[in-house]
Amino acid sequence: MHLFGSYSHNTDAKLRLTLPSIFRKEFDESVILIKMGFEDCIYGFSPEGFESWVDGLFPEGFNQRNKNHIALRRKLNSSAVRVDIDSAGRIALSRMKERDLEILHGRAVTVVGNNDHFEIWDAATFESAEEEISDEEFESLFFDED
Repeated sequence: MHLFGSYSHNTDAKLRLTLPSIFRKEFDESVILIKMGFEDCIYGFSPEGFESWVDGLFPEGFNQRNKNHIALRRKLNSSAVRVDIDSAGRIALSRMKERDLEILHGRAVTVVGNNDHFEIWDAATFESAEEEISDEEFESLFFDED
């Protein structure tokens, strides 16, 4: 999956979000949503992508005999919600826990592609997060220091 770009959208009165059409082509019938508190956004994965992402969080491999691994995987899976993509290309954010939606301060959101997943940000929060990265930091990705 190769998701990229940022798209300004609004949620409707029922907290449904229309996914960008370019993203909808990458998903079958549903997405897995999970709030990423450390970034104040919601991640969206394909079901297979979510499973792969969770597996990747255990670099030495998931150990079913390790109580901590079991507890961490349980917390991840219980924090996620599977939502269907309706015929209009919308997902129901209202299926998430209310506390997880508090990061969306209004109806204006930015949907951002981030390679293997998309992110849903409150529009103002995303703008602030983008401003935190200086032009010099961004340019350092492309050029070696002299």
